[in-house]
Amino acid sequence: MTFLLLAMLAGYLFASVGGWDITSPPNESWLSGSKADPAWNWMKAADKLIELGANPGTGSIFYVDSGVTTAAGGTSWETAVATIDEAVNLCTHDAGDYILVAQGHSETFITQSLDLDIRGVTLIGLGNGSLRPTLLMKHTAAEVAIGADNVSVRGIRFKACVTGVLMGIEVEDSVDYFTIEDCVFDCNKVGTDEFMEAINFVNNNASCTIRNNRFNMGASGAAHAIFCDADTDDLQIIGNDIRGDYSVACIGGDTAAVTDVLIMGNILINGSLVADTGINAVAAISLLDASAGLIANNTIVSDVATGLLMRVADDCVFVNNFLTDTDGDEFSGTAEGTTRGTTVDANSIAGFADGD
Repeated sequence: MTFLLLAMLAGYLFASVGGWDITSPPNESWLSGSKADPAWNWMKAADKLIELGANPGTGSIFYVDSGVTTAAGGTSWETAVATIDEAVNLCTHDAGDYILVAQGHSETFITQSLDLDIRGVTLIGLGNGSLRPTLLMKHTAAEVAIGADNVSVRGIRFKACVTGVLMGIEVEDSVDYFTIEDCVFDCNKVGTDEFMEAINFVNNNASCTIRNNRFNMGASGAAHAIFCDADTDDLQIIGNDIRGDYSVACIGGDTAAVTDVLIMGNILINGSLVADTGINAVAAISLLDASAGLIANNTIVSDVATGLLMRVADDCVFVNNFLTDTDGDEFSGTAEGTTRGTTVDANSIAGFADGD
């Protein structure tokens, strides 16, 4: 019966999991509990895959729980470490390690910050709603730094708890292939606390993705939700909900052009939909001249004179964005058609926006 169960599991999972192959005939080592037991080790590896919902390859899985009674080695929930930083220190460059953070986990950053500086690490927060793992930023310089390539972050809540937190996440100079998805950036006190830049790309960052996140700064004094401080290439901003009283733009870059940018399927509201006069007379997208890429299928709310001023990105192609500057109890706007008059050369795609 035991072998039949294992055979059924093998049909649903991989025959070889974590390097343990159960396709060969059973022998005396099976279910012996020894280090060489292929069946037992295969089941433990399969259990990790089911929990993770992904294949860590050659990497390890480490566990974080601020509610742990006695922190230990971090290799299971029973031996979880208490902070994400402790788990990062257990990881190995380029191994593809995963860090799982327990539902209800909470960390407070006052004078210190968190640095995800191991290449190839994936940080995953478990739990939904109020149980989403939360990082409380209680100092203007508190932040999460992305200090290595190929880092991914999912399911974490970043909360500004004082006025003028400079950055929620800082993607450091020359760091590439950063991905963040299904995260929340908000504030403890609406109208008082904020991230000045929720995500900041410092310089020479390439092939990064910001997908399916929620940014809500309310009526506070933030500058941008996403800011490209200098050279940024192949940046994808997809499916995000960005709302707030941004003084410059929801998405911005003003020092160097952003090349090969994709901004698609986002909700971009500069201001508040609560009050009749809550929409800001400031752009939703403001990129430096010569920034090139595609801006498509976004819903853009901004109280400026024309559609072009709602998204300032001169050399980008604009397709099927829905634009409105109407505030009040009923919102109406204009849908763009396809871009007219596009020209293609060796360096960029440039176009003229329509639907204004």
